[in-house]
Parts: sequence; structure tokens; C-alpha cells
Amino acid sequence: MHWKSRCLLLLLVIGIVSCNRSQPDTAADTATDQEAVIPHDFLQFYARFHADSAFQMARITFPLEGLPANRDSTTPADGFRWQASEWALHRPLNNDNGQFEQRFNVIGDGLIVETIKDRRLPLGMQRRFARLSDGWHLIHYVEMQPIRQ
Repeated sequence: MHWKSRCLLLLLVIGIVSCNRSQPDTAADTATDQEAVIPHDFLQFYARFHADSAFQMARITFPLEGLPANRDSTTPADGFRWQASEWALHRPLNNDNGQFEQRFNVIGDGLIVETIKDRRLPLGMQRRFARLSDGWHLIHYVEMQPIRQ
């Protein structure tokens, strides 16, 4: 990918993140709010994760815990694992129409939970990223599921 395209992608991710962050209303909210500043190395990882398919596959801990969107009664709620052979590559969120709300919850210095909710339907998805010894990795993925509003 050309360096200008990479810079543009990184700026897009930063813009999405900064536009979708909610600010606490009071000092008390600040103390209990788990959301914090997203580390710069995570933003670089996040941009590359969506732009480079080989990098994405290398940074997923397979078999990956999570849940598929169309799970049925035969899908165990706590034992499902994504396999590399069935993985559909993740691309950057296209939110041009404002349909989705994206939030990053920074937990400590080694875990970030990304939640994307549909603003019109009671649906949402979640990804968990952890900083491991060789950098950030996707460690958990739940596809779009019905959620409580």
C-alpha cells in the first residue's frame, strides 16, 4: 500500500475514534469511566490490521473465542471458536451514513474492547484486542448479535 494511502487510513481511524468518544459529564464520572486515551501503537496496529490481510491473520489468536452472528441451538454459547480456515477478513468500518456507534474501552495498558452498535436496530458486535509479547492481537470476536438497548 502506498505511504499516502496508509497515512490517510490512519487519519481516518483517528477521526472515527475521536468523533465517537463520549466525554464524561462530571469529575465522578471520570474516576469510574473505563474509557481512556487509546494508545498510539494500538491505532497503528488497528489501521494495519484492516489494511494488510497477512498481518491480520498473523495477529489473530486462532482458534479464536467468540460467537457467530447466526448461531442456533447447536452452537455452544461458551465454547465456540473461530478457525483460520473460515475467517472472513475484517475491513475498516464504513460509517459514512452514521448508522453505527463505535466505542473503544481501554482497560489497563493491555486490553482494548471495541463495541460497534447499530443505531437503528438492536444489534451489536464486539472485538477484544490484547497486547501480547509481540504486539496487539485480536483475542475475542462476537459477530453482530441482538443486544439490549
